[in-house]
Parts: sequence; structure tokens; C-alpha cells
Amino acid sequence: MDFALIGRRLSYSLSGEIHRRLLKMRGIDANYSLIEIPENALANYDFSPLAGFNITAPYKTAVIDRLNGLSQTAALLKSVNTVTVKNGKMQGFNTDYYGFLRALEYKGHSLCGNVAVMGAGGVARTFCFAAAKSGCDINLIVRPSSQDKANEIKTDLIKNYNGIKVEINRGGKYDTLINATPAGTLGNPERLPFGADAAENCGYLFDAVYNPQTTPLIKMAKNSGIPCQNGLLMLVLQAVKSQEIWFNAAVSEKIEQEIIGYAETLYKGGDL
Repeated sequence: MDFALIGRRLSYSLSGEIHRRLLKMRGIDANYSLIEIPENALANYDFSPLAGFNITAPYKTAVIDRLNGLSQTAALLKSVNTVTVKNGKMQGFNTDYYGFLRALEYKGHSLCGNVAVMGAGGVARTFCFAAAKSGCDINLIVRPSSQDKANEIKTDLIKNYNGIKVEINRGGKYDTLINATPAGTLGNPERLPFGADAAENCGYLFDAVYNPQTTPLIKMAKNSGIPCQNGLLMLVLQAVKSQEIWFNAAVSEKIEQEIIGYAETLYKGGDL
């Protein structure tokens, strides 16, 4: 059986190492590879050789047009990161939602109060809906080029959660600040959509970027004594959930702990 991560720039990704080790731990004979495809190739790409795949930026929303069905969570979030391929049919799921909340729980943090989310892509939408379900007020921090996407997220949040307060590009202090952009990723020149000092005005920082281990935001938070975490735990836990979906079998707590420990060893000398 063949599985893969589909994306555009994947040289930074740890998904291959994590999934291959997890498959080995579970005694499953399967392959997992990284496949880079240009944006104009997604519409006609042949996924049939795969038994399932993960999909990452910038395709988490675009892939939906290729699918035969969506899980309830994926339909709500309009974002897919896990796909099963069975009998020529492709079903989309979102395990980022699960991985994100489990990662926060693992570190003893819960979403409450005011939450700011940087970005307006598929994973930003996932974070916003997780915060909304926790009863939080939400502020989307975006560039002018992402204003329309931010407005769409705002509209959908208000439609699904009565009484929720959603703002765009409001300054101030936040109980939790979340980076859902690729800014800070190794080799990615993208800049954050706000002044970096905003990281000093939050009670907790979650940076979805995990390579490098210490992103500019994480470094700033640590220097300011702000509790923080990068995206490694989320990556591992959403991968665990993906495999549970592909093989319709739960991963034991023992193996989950072992794969988390393994992922942490992939940082060499502090970074990858």
C-alpha cells in the first residue's frame, strides 16, 4: 500500500519520517512518500495509485473539488488534510482540528477568552472553529490580500455560532495568539502579517510552524516569558489520527507516546 503527503514545497516536512516510523511501530507494511505538485496540476492529478494521502498548503481547500465526499468536520471547516482512496472514490477528513486541540491539551493549555489567529487559509479556519467551539472571541490578523478570505471565515463563524464576536485586524492583547501562516518556516521568506512585537501581548503562543524548532515567534515568546509551543505535537497527533482513519484501527497510547518521542529526536542541535 502506498500513502503520501501532497503539497507544493515539502523539503521542510517531517511527515515522511513520522508516518514511516509509525507504520513500522504498528507492524504495517506500507510506504509513505512526499509528492510535490504545482498548483495547476491538482485538478488532473491521478491519485489512484495511493490508498490514502495527506494534503497540505496550499491545497487543503482546493482538493475538495476532487473528492467524492467529506466528513462532517471537514465539511464544516471547508478544509481537508487527510483523504482515503477506496474503490475509485476519495473521501476527505480533517485531522488538524483533532491534532490542534490534543496538542494544546498535551501542554496543559485550553482555549478561552480572546484568541487571535494569523492567516486566513485552511488551517487558520480550523483554528478559528476550534476557538469558536470553545466559546472564544476571535480576531483574524491578515494581510490586505487575504481580506476576502478572512471575511468568509467571519461570516461562517457567525452563521454557526450564535453570539460569537469576530473581528479582523484588531489590535490589543490576546489570551492565545496562533500563527497559521507559513511565516517563520525554514527557507520560507514570507513575513508575518503584523508587527512581531504582537507576540509579546498574549498569554499563550501557538505557532503551527515546527521547522525550525525555535521559530522567530517562539523565540520572542520565550524571551518574554510567555508559555508557547510550536506545531510539532499537532503534526504528530494529526498523523496518528490520519492512520487511524486509513486503517480503521486505533493507535495505542503506548505507540502514540513513542511516536511523539521519536519526532522530538528529529531535531538535531536544536533545529532540523
